[in-house]
Amino acid sequence: NNNNYKIETSTQSFLLKVYLDKMYKHIVYETKLLLYLKQESFLTAAPLPNRLGKYITTYGITNIVLFEFLSGTEPKINENSVSLVAENLSRLHIIKPSRRYKRKSFTGIESCRLLARMLPMVPPYIQFVDYFITFTELFLPFQKVKIQQGLTHGDLFTNNTVLTGNGNLAFIDFENSSFSNLLYDLGIAINGFCFLNHTINWNLVKVFITKYLETSILNYDEKDLLGIYIIAGVHGIIGWHIKLMLERPKSNERHIERITYLIERVKTLWSNRLHIERQLATILK
Repeated sequence: NNNNYKIETSTQSFLLKVYLDKMYKHIVYETKLLLYLKQESFLTAAPLPNRLGKYITTYGITNIVLFEFLSGTEPKINENSVSLVAENLSRLHIIKPSRRYKRKSFTGIESCRLLARMLPMVPPYIQFVDYFITFTELFLPFQKVKIQQGLTHGDLFTNNTVLTGNGNLAFIDFENSSFSNLLYDLGIAINGFCFLNHTINWNLVKVFITKYLETSILNYDEKDLLGIYIIAGVHGIIGWHIKLMLERPKSNERHIERITYLIERVKTLWSNRLHIERQLATILK
Protein backbone atom coordinates (compact mmCIF):
# COMPACT_ATOMS: atom_id res chain seq x y z
CA ASN A 1 0.00 0.00 0.00
CA ASN A 2 3.00 2.31 -0.35
CA ASN A 3 6.15 2.92 -2.37
CA ASN A 4 9.43 3.29 -0.48
CA TYR A 5 12.47 5.18 -1.74
CA LYS A 6 15.93 5.60 -0.31
CA ILE A 7 16.97 9.25 -0.61
CA GLU A 8 20.73 9.90 -0.44
CA THR A 9 22.20 13.36 0.15
CA SER A 10 25.77 14.50 0.64
CA THR A 11 25.38 14.18 4.42
CA GLN A 12 22.89 11.39 5.15
CA SER A 13 20.20 9.06 3.85
CA PHE A 14 16.43 9.10 4.33
CA LEU A 15 13.45 6.85 3.65
CA LEU A 16 10.67 8.46 1.62
CA LYS A 17 7.35 6.67 1.93
CA VAL A 18 4.62 7.45 -0.60
CA TYR A 19 1.26 6.11 0.62
CA LEU A 20 -0.93 4.83 -2.20
CA ASP A 21 -4.22 3.86 -0.58
CA LYS A 22 -3.84 4.06 3.19
CA MET A 23 -6.46 6.06 5.08
CA TYR A 24 -5.15 9.40 6.36
CA LYS A 25 -6.18 8.67 9.95
CA HIS A 26 -4.06 5.50 9.94
CA ILE A 27 -1.03 7.41 8.66
CA VAL A 28 -1.54 9.94 11.46
CA TYR A 29 -1.78 7.14 14.03
CA GLU A 30 1.38 5.41 12.85
CA THR A 31 3.31 8.69 12.63
CA LYS A 32 2.37 9.76 16.16
CA LEU A 33 3.10 6.29 17.52
CA LEU A 34 6.59 6.23 15.99
CA LEU A 35 7.35 9.66 17.47
CA TYR A 36 6.15 8.43 20.85
CA LEU A 37 8.32 5.31 20.63
CA LYS A 38 11.30 7.47 19.71
CA GLN A 39 10.59 9.57 22.79
CA GLU A 40 10.60 6.35 24.83
CA SER A 41 14.05 5.49 23.37
CA PHE A 42 12.62 2.52 21.46
CA LEU A 43 14.69 1.76 18.36
CA THR A 44 12.67 2.41 15.21
CA ALA A 45 12.69 4.75 12.18
CA ALA A 46 11.06 8.00 13.29
CA PRO A 47 9.29 10.39 10.88
CA LEU A 48 10.86 13.78 10.15
CA PRO A 49 9.01 17.13 9.86
CA ASN A 50 8.77 19.15 6.66
CA ARG A 51 9.55 22.87 6.48
CA LEU A 52 6.18 23.69 8.01
CA GLY A 53 6.81 21.39 10.96
CA LYS A 54 4.26 18.83 9.77
CA TYR A 55 5.05 15.13 9.41
CA ILE A 56 2.61 14.30 6.61
CA THR A 57 2.88 16.14 3.29
CA THR A 58 -0.15 15.92 1.01
CA TYR A 59 0.51 16.21 -2.71
CA GLY A 60 -2.71 15.97 -4.69
CA ILE A 61 -4.40 12.83 -3.38
CA THR A 62 -1.10 11.31 -2.22
CA ASN A 63 0.33 11.46 1.30
CA ILE A 64 4.09 11.42 1.81
CA VAL A 65 6.22 10.99 4.94
CA LEU A 66 10.00 11.28 5.25
CA PHE A 67 11.67 8.96 7.79
CA GLU A 68 15.07 8.38 9.26
CA PHE A 69 16.94 5.73 7.32
CA LEU A 70 18.02 2.72 9.34
CA SER A 71 21.12 1.20 7.81
CA GLY A 72 21.31 -2.54 8.30
CA THR A 73 20.09 -5.92 7.11
CA GLU A 74 17.17 -8.26 7.59
CA PRO A 75 18.24 -10.58 10.43
CA LYS A 76 18.78 -14.28 9.91
CA ILE A 77 16.88 -16.60 12.21
CA ASN A 78 19.32 -17.68 14.91
CA GLU A 79 19.70 -17.48 18.69
CA ASN A 80 21.12 -13.96 18.57
CA SER A 81 18.27 -12.46 16.53
CA VAL A 82 15.68 -14.39 18.56
CA SER A 83 17.15 -13.03 21.80
CA LEU A 84 17.17 -9.47 20.42
CA VAL A 85 13.59 -9.57 19.14
CA ALA A 86 12.31 -11.06 22.40
CA GLU A 87 14.10 -8.39 24.44
CA ASN A 88 12.73 -5.55 22.32
CA LEU A 89 9.23 -7.01 22.15
CA SER A 90 9.18 -7.17 25.94
CA ARG A 91 10.28 -3.52 26.06
CA LEU A 92 7.47 -2.58 23.67
CA HIS A 93 4.90 -4.48 25.73
CA ILE A 94 5.75 -2.73 29.00
CA ILE A 95 5.52 0.80 27.53
CA LYS A 96 2.43 2.50 28.92
CA PRO A 97 0.89 4.60 26.14
CA SER A 98 -1.67 7.36 26.51
CA ARG A 99 -5.27 6.88 25.36
CA ARG A 100 -4.51 8.19 21.83
CA TYR A 101 -2.62 4.99 20.98
CA LYS A 102 -5.37 2.58 22.02
CA ARG A 103 -6.43 1.48 18.54
CA LYS A 104 -8.11 -1.92 18.10
CA SER A 105 -6.22 -4.75 16.39
CA PHE A 106 -6.65 -5.37 12.65
CA THR A 107 -5.47 -8.99 12.97
CA GLY A 108 -7.07 -10.17 16.22
CA ILE A 109 -9.59 -13.00 16.35
CA GLU A 110 -12.48 -10.55 16.81
CA SER A 111 -11.43 -8.84 13.56
CA CYS A 112 -11.27 -12.29 11.94
CA ARG A 113 -14.83 -12.98 13.12
CA LEU A 114 -16.10 -9.82 11.46
CA LEU A 115 -14.13 -10.59 8.29
CA ALA A 116 -15.49 -14.15 8.13
CA ARG A 117 -19.02 -12.74 7.93
CA MET A 118 -18.26 -10.66 4.84
CA LEU A 119 -16.13 -13.05 2.77
CA PRO A 120 -17.63 -13.34 -0.73
CA MET A 121 -18.40 -16.85 -1.99
CA VAL A 122 -16.69 -16.18 -5.31
CA PRO A 123 -13.18 -16.84 -6.67
CA PRO A 124 -10.50 -16.32 -5.45
CA TYR A 125 -11.90 -16.00 -1.91
CA ILE A 126 -14.09 -19.11 -2.00
CA GLN A 127 -11.05 -21.39 -1.65
CA PHE A 128 -10.37 -19.90 1.82
CA VAL A 129 -13.93 -19.48 3.13
CA ASP A 130 -14.45 -22.91 4.76
CA TYR A 131 -11.03 -22.86 6.42
CA PHE A 132 -11.35 -19.26 7.64
CA ILE A 133 -14.82 -19.60 9.14
CA THR A 134 -14.03 -22.96 10.78
CA PHE A 135 -10.78 -21.90 12.43
CA THR A 136 -12.06 -18.49 13.47
CA GLU A 137 -14.82 -20.30 15.37
CA LEU A 138 -12.23 -22.65 16.94
CA PHE A 139 -10.23 -19.75 18.36
CA LEU A 140 -13.15 -17.60 19.54
CA PRO A 141 -13.75 -19.41 22.89
CA PHE A 142 -10.18 -18.72 24.01
CA GLN A 143 -10.87 -14.98 23.76
CA LYS A 144 -13.03 -15.23 26.89
CA VAL A 145 -9.93 -15.58 29.09
CA LYS A 146 -8.65 -12.16 30.17
CA ILE A 147 -5.18 -11.46 28.75
CA GLN A 148 -2.83 -8.52 29.40
CA GLN A 149 -3.32 -5.63 26.99
CA GLY A 150 -0.69 -3.21 25.71
CA LEU A 151 1.12 -1.80 22.70
CA THR A 152 1.62 -4.45 20.03
CA HIS A 153 3.47 -4.55 16.72
CA GLY A 154 1.08 -7.03 15.11
CA ASP A 155 3.30 -8.31 12.29
CA LEU A 156 6.69 -9.16 13.75
CA PHE A 157 8.49 -11.18 11.11
CA THR A 158 12.13 -10.80 10.07
CA ASN A 159 11.27 -8.49 7.15
CA ASN A 160 9.78 -5.99 9.61
CA THR A 161 13.01 -5.66 11.58
CA VAL A 162 16.46 -4.26 10.81
CA LEU A 163 19.69 -5.59 12.30
CA THR A 164 21.89 -2.50 12.53
CA GLY A 165 25.65 -2.36 12.16
CA ASN A 166 26.18 -2.04 15.92
CA GLY A 167 24.20 -5.23 16.60
CA ASN A 168 20.90 -3.68 17.69
CA LEU A 169 17.54 -4.78 16.29
CA ALA A 170 15.06 -2.12 15.21
CA PHE A 171 11.35 -2.72 14.65
CA ILE A 172 9.84 -1.14 11.51
CA ASP A 173 6.47 -1.12 9.74
CA PHE A 174 3.97 -0.50 12.54
CA GLU A 175 1.03 -0.67 10.11
CA ASN A 176 -0.68 -3.37 12.20
CA SER A 177 0.20 -1.85 15.56
CA SER A 178 -2.58 -1.54 18.11
CA PHE A 179 -3.38 -1.59 21.82
CA SER A 180 -4.51 -5.16 22.21
CA ASN A 181 -3.76 -8.70 23.38
CA LEU A 182 -0.03 -9.07 24.24
CA LEU A 183 -0.10 -12.87 24.09
CA TYR A 184 -1.38 -12.69 20.53
CA ASP A 185 1.55 -10.44 19.58
CA LEU A 186 3.92 -12.87 21.28
CA GLY A 187 2.46 -15.75 19.28
CA ILE A 188 2.95 -13.88 15.99
CA ALA A 189 6.56 -13.06 16.86
CA ILE A 190 7.34 -16.69 17.72
CA ASN A 191 6.03 -17.61 14.28
CA GLY A 192 8.23 -14.95 12.74
CA PHE A 193 11.48 -15.90 14.49
CA CYS A 194 11.29 -19.47 15.80
CA PHE A 195 10.60 -21.52 12.68
CA LEU A 196 13.36 -23.13 10.61
CA ASN A 197 12.54 -24.95 7.37
CA HIS A 198 8.84 -24.37 8.09
CA THR A 199 9.08 -26.26 11.40
CA ILE A 200 8.95 -24.85 14.92
CA ASN A 201 12.39 -24.96 16.54
CA TRP A 202 12.03 -25.57 20.27
CA ASN A 203 15.53 -24.41 21.13
CA LEU A 204 14.74 -21.02 19.57
CA VAL A 205 11.37 -20.92 21.35
CA LYS A 206 13.15 -21.50 24.66
CA VAL A 207 15.63 -18.68 23.91
CA PHE A 208 12.73 -16.39 22.96
CA ILE A 209 10.57 -17.07 26.01
CA THR A 210 13.46 -17.01 28.46
CA LYS A 211 14.60 -13.60 27.19
CA TYR A 212 11.07 -12.19 27.04
CA LEU A 213 10.34 -13.20 30.63
CA GLU A 214 13.41 -11.37 31.94
CA THR A 215 11.37 -8.15 31.90
CA SER A 216 7.77 -9.27 31.26
CA ILE A 217 5.41 -11.56 33.13
CA LEU A 218 2.95 -14.21 31.94
CA ASN A 219 0.32 -15.27 34.44
CA TYR A 220 -0.91 -18.85 34.82
CA ASP A 221 -3.69 -18.55 32.23
CA GLU A 222 -1.38 -16.86 29.73
CA LYS A 223 1.23 -19.60 30.06
CA ASP A 224 -1.51 -22.18 29.58
CA LEU A 225 -2.81 -20.46 26.43
CA LEU A 226 0.48 -19.55 24.75
CA GLY A 227 0.36 -22.61 22.48
CA ILE A 228 -3.11 -21.67 21.24
CA TYR A 229 -1.99 -18.09 20.60
CA ILE A 230 1.03 -19.24 18.60
CA ILE A 231 -1.48 -20.90 16.26
CA ALA A 232 -4.06 -18.10 16.45
CA GLY A 233 -1.36 -15.57 15.59
CA VAL A 234 -0.82 -17.24 12.20
CA HIS A 235 -4.58 -17.30 11.65
CA GLY A 236 -4.77 -13.58 12.29
CA ILE A 237 -2.05 -12.90 9.71
CA ILE A 238 -4.09 -14.96 7.22
CA GLY A 239 -7.04 -12.69 7.99
CA TRP A 240 -4.85 -9.65 7.37
CA HIS A 241 -3.84 -10.98 3.92
CA ILE A 242 -7.48 -11.73 3.04
CA LYS A 243 -8.41 -8.19 4.09
CA LEU A 244 -5.68 -6.80 1.82
CA MET A 245 -6.98 -8.96 -1.04
CA LEU A 246 -10.41 -7.40 -0.64
CA GLU A 247 -8.94 -3.90 -0.55
CA ARG A 248 -6.24 -4.33 -3.24
CA PRO A 249 -7.28 -7.06 -5.70
CA LYS A 250 -4.42 -6.25 -8.09
CA SER A 251 -1.96 -7.96 -5.73
CA ASN A 252 -4.05 -11.11 -5.19
CA GLU A 253 -1.51 -13.57 -6.57
CA ARG A 254 1.08 -12.66 -3.92
CA HIS A 255 -1.50 -12.81 -1.12
CA ILE A 256 -2.93 -16.16 -2.30
CA GLU A 257 0.53 -17.73 -2.22
CA ARG A 258 1.15 -16.46 1.31
CA ILE A 259 -2.32 -17.44 2.56
CA THR A 260 -2.00 -20.98 1.15
CA TYR A 261 1.33 -21.46 2.93
CA LEU A 262 0.06 -20.09 6.24
CA ILE A 263 -3.12 -22.20 6.16
CA GLU A 264 -0.97 -25.33 6.01
CA ARG A 265 1.03 -24.04 8.99
CA VAL A 266 -2.13 -23.47 11.04
CA LYS A 267 -3.50 -26.91 10.23
CA THR A 268 -0.19 -28.59 11.09
CA LEU A 269 0.18 -26.68 14.35
CA TRP A 270 -3.43 -27.34 15.34
CA SER A 271 -3.08 -31.08 14.78
CA ASN A 272 0.06 -31.01 16.98
CA ARG A 273 -1.27 -28.62 19.63
CA LEU A 274 -1.00 -31.15 22.50
CA HIS A 275 2.69 -31.70 21.72
CA ILE A 276 3.16 -27.91 21.51
CA GLU A 277 1.51 -27.46 24.91
CA ARG A 278 3.74 -30.12 26.48
CA GLN A 279 6.89 -28.52 25.05
CA LEU A 280 5.84 -25.08 26.30
CA ALA A 281 5.00 -26.47 29.74
CA THR A 282 8.59 -27.74 29.99
CA ILE A 283 9.98 -24.34 29.00
CA LEU A 284 7.65 -22.36 31.26
CA LYS A 285 7.89 -24.56 34.37
